[in-house]
Amino acid sequence: ISTLENGIHVLFKREAPLSVDDFCGLDNVVTEDQLLGDDSAIFEDVFVTGQRLQQMSDLVVELAVFVDETLWRHFSSKYGGQAHTKLQDYMLTLLNNIQIMYYQPSASPPLTFRVIRYEVLTSQPNSIAGSAHNHGNAQMYLDRFCRYQRNLGIRDWDHAIMLTGYDIHRGAGSRSISGIARLDGMCDPWNTCTLAEGLDFTSAFIGTHELGHSVGMRHDEPYCPSKHIMSSSLGPGKVTWSTCSLRDYHQFLQRLDARGRNCLRVSNMPTKLTIPTNTKPGQIYDANLQCELMHGPGYQQVMPLYQFSLFEMLMKVTPRQDAFDGTFCGPNKWCQLGRCVQWDGSLGSIDTTAVGTKHSPLILTPKPLLVSPKKVDGGFSAWSKPNCNQCRCNPIVDGIGLAVSRRTCTNPYPANGGEDCFGSTVRAIVCNKSCPKQLQTVDEYITEKCSEHQRVKNDKHLTGSGSQLNRFPQRACKVNIILMGTCQKFN
Repeated sequence: ISTLENGIHVLFKREAPLSVDDFCGLDNVVTEDQLLGDDSAIFEDVFVTGQRLQQMSDLVVELAVFVDETLWRHFSSKYGGQAHTKLQDYMLTLLNNIQIMYYQPSASPPLTFRVIRYEVLTSQPNSIAGSAHNHGNAQMYLDRFCRYQRNLGIRDWDHAIMLTGYDIHRGAGSRSISGIARLDGMCDPWNTCTLAEGLDFTSAFIGTHELGHSVGMRHDEPYCPSKHIMSSSLGPGKVTWSTCSLRDYHQFLQRLDARGRNCLRVSNMPTKLTIPTNTKPGQIYDANLQCELMHGPGYQQVMPLYQFSLFEMLMKVTPRQDAFDGTFCGPNKWCQLGRCVQWDGSLGSIDTTAVGTKHSPLILTPKPLLVSPKKVDGGFSAWSKPNCNQCRCNPIVDGIGLAVSRRTCTNPYPANGGEDCFGSTVRAIVCNKSCPKQLQTVDEYITEKCSEHQRVKNDKHLTGSGSQLNRFPQRACKVNIILMGTCQKFN
């Protein structure tokens, strides 16, 4: 625990153990005999193959995205009347981050994602109700969802994703799993389906991984290092594709092409929702919002003073995965593929990424135009309206009743190194509420608080008594506990 100069206490999470439970529900099925022995030969081969596969035509995944009732209830309870809008924006931001992973230089050939169906299940159909899959058993839920999406009257998508609010499990109390998909399922109507937890932004990385399974990728271990997207465990820095993944991916595409059943080469359905690829996800959900999604209401990013950069701190506070691409991480810097890098003022002119090796020609990978980030100074919201029914009586003689009004630095949020709001976020107004007659004197109130503090601390140096320093107006509202001849402030 570290205490900053402004009195904020920051809790640093201890490093997660290197060996953690697998988060993915798919078991490895690749054998060593299927692998090429020379790793350098694999590297050259996958990029040559990737170039040839890309030159045939673009690869587009037409998606159907479903949100289950449990996730809908979470957003509804949190955002009320704004739940539909907030949920749609959140879903598109997750897909934006997934798109970045499949457009990066190590993805060859790249995949483009388009949303052609989006459905929020505010009431869960009976066939995929909680009782039908033991309230989040991963394999059972996936099986029923695959069948459900296949049996819908009009089915014209390449892949279906279910974002769930369940903490999915394997049964017998094991809840390390976060997502599951059918291996080689893409383009097969009965098996082209993914189930992923959707409660926080790790869903983007889970979705990226599970979609990898659907296009033929197995887990990297033990034949490729455990530091890439298709590793069987989550962790920061796992944002590139391994040669094992590319080999599996290419073989899968070649099988689809050979059978004449490659749905990814046909894209003729109208887009339902547009993925905002011109803005990086971390510019939509800044570090504060990511912290809140990961840990709950009230959690915010605090810029460390000395030992860590913001990016390093985000990795320590959220050790399962990196911050979103585009998250501000220092002056004129943002997160990009697991690193804190300078942002480029010429981003708007970038539309391709060159990929290749000294033994193979370059592959030009399409990349969306990006809007250069700008510093945004924070602004206060309007003051909330005080609720006179919640007027609180002061428990001290001659005290007054108060109602509280609040404002937040959210109009807009400070972003990309912009100034925070300056000024009070809380104010009080005097109420005309009739307060109880049985009130404490100031001395009685001080004694009660000092005695309570002594019991909680269990410290023999505390006397259980204190005083009010009313000769100093700025300190008159603080209780000062007497500690072995000196004073310790207690708010």
